[in-house]
Formats: sequence, C-alpha cells, structure tokens
Amino acid sequence: MTTFLIALSLSFDSFACSTSVGVKNKKNLFKTAFMLAVIFGLFQGLMPVIGYMGGSYVKEFVQEIDHWVSSFLLGGVGIKFIVDAIKNKEDDIDEINLATMFVLAIATSIDALVIGVTFSFMEIDLYLTALIIGIITFIASSLGFFIGSKFGNIDGKKIEILGGAILIAIGFKILISHLV
Repeated sequence: MTTFLIALSLSFDSFACSTSVGVKNKKNLFKTAFMLAVIFGLFQGLMPVIGYMGGSYVKEFVQEIDHWVSSFLLGGVGIKFIVDAIKNKEDDIDEINLATMFVLAIATSIDALVIGVTFSFMEIDLYLTALIIGIITFIASSLGFFIGSKFGNIDGKKIEILGGAILIAIGFKILISHLV
C-alpha cells in the first residue's frame, strides 16, 4: 500500500503537466498521449533507480538544487505555452514536440530521484517499486492528457494560457515548498 501511495503522489505533477499538454495538443491525440505517458512513466520509474544507485553520494547535492531545477524547467515550459498561445492563431496550434515532452518528464521526475535516494536507506524491492511508479504515472499521464484535450476544445487560447499558468504554478509550488 505504501508503494502505491508513493507512486500516486509522484504521479500528481505528471498528471497536471499532461493535462496542460493535452490542452495545447490538437493533432494525433492517441499517438501523443501514448508517447507522453510512456516518457513520463519511464522517467518516473527510472529516476528512483538512479537515485537508489547514487544513494548517499548525491543526496545532499540533489536536495540542494532539485526545487530550483524543477521550478526553472516547469516555469520555462509554462511561459512558452503562454507565449505560443498569444502569438499563434487557434488553428496554428500543433502537437507538442518530443523535446518538450522530455523536458517536462525530467522536471516532474526530479522528486522521484530524491525518493530513490531515500529508498537506498530502506529495505525495498526497488525494481517492483519502480515498475509500479512507472505504471501509475503512465495511467495518470494518459488520463491527464485526455482531460486536457477535452477542455482544450472549449477555447484553445485561453485554456492553453491556463495550462501554461498551471505549469508555472506547479514550479512555484515546488520552489516554495522547498524554501519554506
């Protein structure tokens, strides 16, 4: 049960980001949703393994900067979403590119890296836990994407700006929660 709850909590940022991506995306919905969910799931599942392998060597370094990196990446992508929405006409909005998917996956999975470091001090079935985290994130990302794409049809520009604002807010929340 603990593993499930950890996986669920790690998937929240991926869900929110996927919702924002779904808002922005207008083409190839199933292909994009699948690619995004696979990338998010892989990163969320692999980061705890990497953190576990690094153990105490990276714990202090990662904990010092993880919130800055996540906030910067999420804020940057959120600003890009907003700028694109303001610059582009409604029919110019296309599918999200692979590079942006990877940036979002890294930004939302840095906390999983830190969790992996803490796993190195516990008795845990690392690979089963990583698999569960990946699967839960895959499901959450898929759901988030389709929820976002459904709302994106309401008023694309306004919803895309909202999606960008949500990404910025997630980055800000991460930053504040680590600084306070």
